Amino acid sequence: MDPMIVHRKSSELYANDNVFEYACAKGKVSSLGYGFLAEPALPKFKLDGDETTERIKAFLERYLVPPKHIVFSTASLNIVINHLISHPCYIVEVEKDYLLPVFDELKTTLPNTVLLNPTEKTFRTYWKNGTIILRPLATKAPIASDGSYRIEKLIVDLILSWQIRAFYSRADIEQALDLLCNHYEVNFHTLFAYAKRKGKAKQVFKAIQDLLKEPYQEVIHAIKEKL
Repeated sequence: MDPMIVHRKSSELYANDNVFEYACAKGKVSSLGYGFLAEPALPKFKLDGDETTERIKAFLERYLVPPKHIVFSTASLNIVINHLISHPCYIVEVEKDYLLPVFDELKTTLPNTVLLNPTEKTFRTYWKNGTIILRPLATKAPIASDGSYRIEKLIVDLILSWQIRAFYSRADIEQALDLLCNHYEVNFHTLFAYAKRKGKAKQVFKAIQDLLKEPYQEVIHAIKEKL
């Protein structure tokens, strides 16, 4: 069933902040940002890891002060694309101060090719199945507490990052964006705050405006006014 879009300020049921937060926490409504809710609540998107992603996460958590991090398997998007990736590669993002020590450790602890923030030319030259791409984590990037992608960061990176897009066809990416934007809970305020920090908010808006189906047009209009 398509969600009904509810504006927080015009809804007596959710006008009180505590009621709003409680409803979101209990899964009765989904926060879409910019004061909009989806009712009934949309499912939250969760990427499953594999043995290698869990091993990398465990390694990062052993630091005395663990870095904020993302550990992503290219095969984890198989649930929202047509072309299944059977031999995954990995993208690991950590705070920039951790890049070199993490790079050295990954090279010695895992039998994978590890590339440190490679250029596209370097990536094309040395890529193989199981390669780990280590790159700096953007400041204030939306990430999940367990070190996996939040959906808002995933959508923006699918649009902007060649290091993510390199593994998928254009049709796969369009299908993934369509499913992610329309069938899961996406906080568009968080999504565009991240895109703005990257200086690409208008490019991201252009990429998703035609993907968003009814009843999201009211939401997308609110987004456009804030770009």
